[in-house]
Amino acid sequence: MDEAPEGVPPFDLPAQEGVFAPDYAPEEIAEIARKLRDQAGLPDEPTGVVANDTNGIVGKVKKAVG
Repeated sequence: MDEAPEGVPPFDLPAQEGVFAPDYAPEEIAEIARKLRDQAGLPDEPTGVVANDTNGIVGKVKKAVG
C-alpha cells in the first residue's frame, strides 16, 4: 500500500540534516586513513600495487581454481 489507510492522521517528521552520515572534515578523513594504513602494516602513501603476489593467498586461490 502506497498510502496510509483512510482516517489516519498525517505523520511527517521535520527534516534532520546529517542524521545518517557523520560530518568529517577532509583532514579528519586523512588522519583516519593514515591510522588504518598504519594498523594494517601498509606504507604511509598508497603504492598502487594490487595484491598480485602469486605466492600469497591470491596465487593459492588461482592454483586451486585453475
